[in-house]
Amino acid sequence: MDYIIQEIANENGSRPPMQSWGNYPVPNGFVLCSSEFLETFTKAKSFVNISFEDGVVSGMTENTEAKTAYEALPEPEPTTEQKIATLKQNLTDTDYQAIKFAEGAMSADEYEPIKQQRQAWRDEINVLEATLGQ
Repeated sequence: MDYIIQEIANENGSRPPMQSWGNYPVPNGFVLCSSEFLETFTKAKSFVNISFEDGVVSGMTENTEAKTAYEALPEPEPTTEQKIATLKQNLTDTDYQAIKFAEGAMSADEYEPIKQQRQAWRDEINVLEATLGQ
């Protein structure tokens, strides 16, 4: 099976995923790439250098420098909306314990730390939602 791959790497050194390709004209900015390079591309997490001739990839190697630099970047700070979603998911994940307590299957002593944590999450949600409303 043939694929196409973007000729020029992105600014960070990666490339978009290889796309399976039939017998169609290759779009500008792309070159044909055989499936033999798929494993290299995947292992390199799309950080590859390619050489090509007559619109066909003839060689592919991992761009170790770009991959290492990208992996060293700090994780982006989650948005307020993402923080709220995570906190709401925490509440959903502990609903089972709240229901067990409400139905008498969990003692007040067992439920107390969960109850305090759930309230802390709700308080944080309220603060974050207030910042969105400004």
